[in-house]
Amino acid sequence: MKELCKMTNITKNIIFNGGDLSTIQPKKKKLNQNIIRVGDIVKIINPERVIRVGYPIPFNDACEEIDKLYQDEIFTFLNKTIYKSTNKSEKCALFDFSLINIDEKSKVYKKIVSALAYEYIQQKGFGGRERKIYTEYRQDLEGAIVKVTNIFIRKTGTYFSPSGGYDNYSGEYDYDPGGLDKMKTHKILELDHWISGLCQSNPNWFINSLCIEAINVEKIHEGNSEECDY
Repeated sequence: MKELCKMTNITKNIIFNGGDLSTIQPKKKKLNQNIIRVGDIVKIINPERVIRVGYPIPFNDACEEIDKLYQDEIFTFLNKTIYKSTNKSEKCALFDFSLINIDEKSKVYKKIVSALAYEYIQQKGFGGRERKIYTEYRQDLEGAIVKVTNIFIRKTGTYFSPSGGYDNYSGEYDYDPGGLDKMKTHKILELDHWISGLCQSNPNWFINSLCIEAINVEKIHEGNSEECDY
């Protein structure tokens, strides 16, 4: 009966508009007012600033450690082993390495450091199996009114390794790719870090990036965003 009434209304609209289907506008989905979206204005209730989400040994820290411990060895490798082959007549000289800048800011140096850092944290098991949110409490941010500029969805939990394989007895292949045990999903808000009240009262106040979990803020005003529900 409901479907019949719906079809009757559509038919009336078509007749009323002279059979022009282009004038019939679909109804927009009403957005949930409680969901925080990009562009919304929020108030920080619990000022737990998110530093990062991950395992105990962060990749950036591992890169800094490799850079500090092995910078001389990497430069020696580049200068004496790789870059010495600049004679174009040599078959092994595929590139003119003399054109590449050699310092700690060069792309090739950073790539070597990154590769070694990744190998390091893998051997260390990332420092542990627990993937969690690392925060710092910022009292100065409590009560601040800020705009949501981006949204990230992150997972936490305890990592478990892949397992299983081919079972000779049953003749079946049973494999678990691994993942996170007791996995939780977190909605992280990236906020406009220019907070006028703090900046005006303290000229030296500065924060590079401001991310806070959605459960720690209160929605004050809805923006003009039509983003999908998160």
